[in-house]
Amino acid sequence: MIKNIAHRGFSGQFPENTLLAFQEAIELGVDALELDVQLSKDGELMIFHDEELLRTTGENGFLKDRTFSELRKLDASADFRGVYGKNLIPTLAEYLELTANTDIISFLELKNSMFPYPYLEEKVAECLTQFGRQKGTILFSANHPSVKHFGDLVPDVCLLFPFDNWIFDYGAYCCSHGISACMPFYRALTPEVVAEIKAHGVAIYPWTVDEQEDLWALLEMGVDGILTNRPDRLKALLQELKD
Repeated sequence: MIKNIAHRGFSGQFPENTLLAFQEAIELGVDALELDVQLSKDGELMIFHDEELLRTTGENGFLKDRTFSELRKLDASADFRGVYGKNLIPTLAEYLELTANTDIISFLELKNSMFPYPYLEEKVAECLTQFGRQKGTILFSANHPSVKHFGDLVPDVCLLFPFDNWIFDYGAYCCSHGISACMPFYRALTPEVVAEIKAHGVAIYPWTVDEQEDLWALLEMGVDGILTNRPDRLKALLQELKD
């Protein structure tokens, strides 16, 4: 089954990486949610994509330099400011509580490619274990050694390598590192590239695709799921395929 993966929640229509965006995606009936995790100054696991606060909160500075209490005073509504009220930056624990009684798969990105957060992997592993969510999580990071380290900590978690560049052997590269899934930039995919990845038994989840013609092209190539800011559009196309 092709997975409809809501990128930062239903972020095309609601403030990204907020409990509202995640809840709306769940109500839409998506298969999976993608989220980004980094650490506050005092070590709280916060769901936030950018290292800098400005784009979504209007505040200057880096998330890593603010405490949890300071971050909770901010409105992370981005372009939707004033439309849906104030939206807080959620914690990973709050997200796991929200999705606790669902079949939602979590594509969880560790945001540690720019700044080396000490013990980020250990803290996330502890949180997932506390909520019993190891098997419902697909863990990835642009910091590939971090992904492998996480796999040593939590063997039950599915591991994924994302790519923002073009290479000729995604499947072989992932296999050589014991990784079972990849997330290439969607424009890098051709039928030949997809065939190479599938030949190595690696799952394919391209990012981030919103336009109908691009969604159709990827569905025809046979990818395993698609990250999208508009899961409503992908849902409609998947329904057409069923009909």
